[in-house]
Amino acid sequence: YFKTAICFLILGIIMGLQMSISHDHAVGGAHAHNNLLGWVTMAIFGGYYALNPAKAETRLAQLQYWVYTAGVTVMIPSLYLLLSGNAAMEPLVAISSVVTFAGVLLFAGGPTREFQFLQPQTAHSYEAGVERRRAGSMLRATMFQIDVDNEIHLDAFSTGIGNTNLPPSRRRGLELEAQQAVGSELQLALNYTFVEATFLEGTLPGSPFTQTSVVVAGKTVPLVPRHKLNVVASWMPRKGTRVNALVTYVSDQFMDNDEGNTFYTRIPAYTVADLKLLHETGGWRLGAAVNNVFNEKYYNYAVRSQFVADRYNAYPLPERNFTLTAEYNFR
Repeated sequence: YFKTAICFLILGIIMGLQMSISHDHAVGGAHAHNNLLGWVTMAIFGGYYALNPAKAETRLAQLQYWVYTAGVTVMIPSLYLLLSGNAAMEPLVAISSVVTFAGVLLFAGGPTREFQFLQPQTAHSYEAGVERRRAGSMLRATMFQIDVDNEIHLDAFSTGIGNTNLPPSRRRGLELEAQQAVGSELQLALNYTFVEATFLEGTLPGSPFTQTSVVVAGKTVPLVPRHKLNVVASWMPRKGTRVNALVTYVSDQFMDNDEGNTFYTRIPAYTVADLKLLHETGGWRLGAAVNNVFNEKYYNYAVRSQFVADRYNAYPLPERNFTLTAEYNFR
């Protein structure tokens, strides 16, 4: 499309020079059609397909190119001759105009549709575990594997509203959970998860501005941290009053849109602590909380730019904040 557009640009310059030298602007309509339909519109089509290389390879896109190009190629010279006084060109102008319009309809009704026909996402899960309970304590260990086919994912290489099916992936790992009562006042709990999430096969089209033909086979699935740890302590110093403390650790992870694992940075690991006080009396339930006690500056979602190779967007989560709540239950 870009090469063809350049040809029409050159033709438009020649037509403009001819009208300027001859002081005859009778063919100005042909000159305008050439610049708009031949140069500008084809450059726009080319720009769209450059941003969507996978769609440019479809048969519909190729058919659209040849139909539109044939219509414009016939329309411009026949219109030029018609405006020069050759009335016999009028039927040819009409026919080529219809062909050009058909090319526009093919583009509007085919490759520009962002909402694609998707395959249903499916998953097969397998797990095996052991659990032991004693008075005041519990231990559980679980091994798991999840095979996902046609995972539905926001397509970063559309205009931002399209979805796509990702290649098959596998998530497998280990989950450990423990609970322990210390007397009647203190409860402790721990949960740890280890996950390996990888693509089993596939190549994504990528972006002409960053990387094309991105091989994802064997790569880590973005936004899946390898390690997650939660530690919880719940203390009841008196009846109706409870203090809860939660510490969460999440390891680093690849950013969204970095399925090839080639970006220079990842979402950093973070540790967040929360503290909450609850008190119940009568029909009242009162609460006070300090979230992100140590004022950790962190984010758990970021997306790699599809246009600039070394840029990304990150979405920070709240720093230290405080909440007070009061509820009354009308019985």
